[in-house]
Amino acid sequence: MTGKLLEQENGTVSCKHLSLQPDNLFLFNTIDNGLGFIYSKEFPIQNNIGVVHLQPNLNVYVSFFRPEIYNFTEPFIIYQTTISNITMKKARCLRDYSKFGFNCILKFKKTSSVMMPNHRAFRPINLSSYNFLLKISFHSSGSVTDLREILDKDFVYADSVIMYSLYHSGYALIYLNYTKEGGCLIGGNIYDKDYKWYSPFIIPKNILLPNPCAIIEICNSSIFEMVFKITPNNFTTILIDIPKFINGKFYLFIIYTVKV
Repeated sequence: MTGKLLEQENGTVSCKHLSLQPDNLFLFNTIDNGLGFIYSKEFPIQNNIGVVHLQPNLNVYVSFFRPEIYNFTEPFIIYQTTISNITMKKARCLRDYSKFGFNCILKFKKTSSVMMPNHRAFRPINLSSYNFLLKISFHSSGSVTDLREILDKDFVYADSVIMYSLYHSGYALIYLNYTKEGGCLIGGNIYDKDYKWYSPFIIPKNILLPNPCAIIEICNSSIFEMVFKITPNNFTTILIDIPKFINGKFYLFIIYTVKV
């Protein structure tokens, strides 16, 4: 970090250029300075008792904006389901350093409903809902390399979940819960390169990050920087050096440093 601000190009990209108009849309950066778009498209099917539908109710697509041609790639499907009354609420995607692809954490909401009479007609009444999380890995070619459900309730019921690919191999899965005080509490786990659990993501106990809950992954290292305190004149950060997996071996260097 040089402390200098770098001027970058900016512009406007409209999602109307996508060949499929999305129900919701989330962006992520690519390694070649392009943009990735992940979005879901719902195909509601009328629920008839005793009828089994084989067509998907929801597809999740990815498309890329290529700056060199100033155009979008054709979207490809990374997930589809026949589960009814399901909506993709959030999607966070980041690059995977070791496998040259992307890791996405998708948060879905499933709602159960029944049809109730209302003035000579029937309308759906939502009875209950629940969340579920998926971790999906894929290449820019469209091939999905891994798909698994995250069952840990700390992540399932968290406000936000992010999966970081660590520079020295392995992964950090971090969750954030927003508080009434206007900040967030964080936690998470460390996994090796094969997604096997290794240790919790160790941070100072009950640390409350102020809005906007900034977690910065420092390039070419296994260090995370978190904005801990903000004042009118400066801000305080915490540096956390997390586990390193090198040549299949685990090296642990955890250092807490506070700087102003």
